[in-house]
Amino acid sequence: MSDTRLHQKRQSGFYMNANGTVTNDCSSAPIYAIRNGVLTATINNVVYYYSTSPGIAYSQFVPSLTP
Repeated sequence: MSDTRLHQKRQSGFYMNANGTVTNDCSSAPIYAIRNGVLTATINNVVYYYSTSPGIAYSQFVPSLTP
């Protein structure tokens, strides 16, 4: 097997935007990041935070505008 074949990208060209609609426009897809243990999603230059309180075993996956 050639080295080139081992390193081929597999991209479908489709993205899921914030409301769950599939599109081929990457500009409407959220950008997720984890910084200092905090999960964020940036959508149209607005940062949404996903977090919970210490000791909480599980919580709904709901974004907030406040960290």
